[in-house]
Amino acid sequence: QNSRMIFLPLYALIGLFFFTFPHYLSPSASLEPKDKKEKKPTQAEYMQRLWRRYEAEHDHLPTSAREVVEWAVKNRLLGMPAVDPLDILAGQLARALREEYDTDEQGKKYRKNHAVRVMKDGVQLTLWGSMEHAPRLHMAKAFSQRREQVIGDCLQLQIDVEVYNSKNPLEKPIQMILDFTDDVAERRAS
Repeated sequence: QNSRMIFLPLYALIGLFFFTFPHYLSPSASLEPKDKKEKKPTQAEYMQRLWRRYEAEHDHLPTSAREVVEWAVKNRLLGMPAVDPLDILAGQLARALREEYDTDEQGKKYRKNHAVRVMKDGVQLTLWGSMEHAPRLHMAKAFSQRREQVIGDCLQLQIDVEVYNSKNPLEKPIQMILDFTDDVAERRAS
């Protein structure tokens, strides 16, 4: 039976955290609320508390997520999650689909597979379609969702830069240009 054991890299286990959060929080975790009236933290809130504690104990130096979770597991603040091998394989397939490119007759490199996020029975699903075969509606939704993601990323980037600059008034302000017209033209030309 030992030969049937599945060994997975830690990053894959972290990716499954969203599916198994309640099952592997250490019951003795000191980051849990002390007051019974205070609600239990969400998965994201708990991880953020782990990050803050790690930062405080390590001189606030930049570090990787892996180092933080290794520290948390070692200190019994996280337990290892139960792993569904199908979730691992589905994640690997999604990454492979996202990374598949082709070149058209004019020499333009394009992404072959496109994802659309949908809700079905209260559960968010990601549906994949290939550019050559997916219906126009699927492709229009995929492009629209990607555009919305870019806008959201740009908005958050601008806010983050503004806040950083306001928290560091003695430093030269970081300037961020969000008009990508020239950048896109340069990359298309190369």
